[in-house]
Amino acid sequence: MTFDRQQVAKEKLEKAQKANSEGVLMSFSVNTMLDERVRPECAKFEGSKASVEDAIIGVNHPPFYKDCRCFATYSIEGIQKK
Repeated sequence: MTFDRQQVAKEKLEKAQKANSEGVLMSFSVNTMLDERVRPECAKFEGSKASVEDAIIGVNHPPFYKDCRCFATYSIEGIQKK
């Protein structure tokens, strides 16, 4: 079974963006594995937090490259009544 990190990240982000558009204000945080294998380009994003509206996979949302081990966690920041 093949695990496509890019596709999994895209599907999760799309769900968070859909919730955001429906009034559930979502943000994401970047997490690294916090070990000696973390690349410098990933380390600079460790703990960064942004709205899912601003997320761009490979730019400010993991995965940042093909074998990237970083992952995003999502949080609800609030509810906006429609």
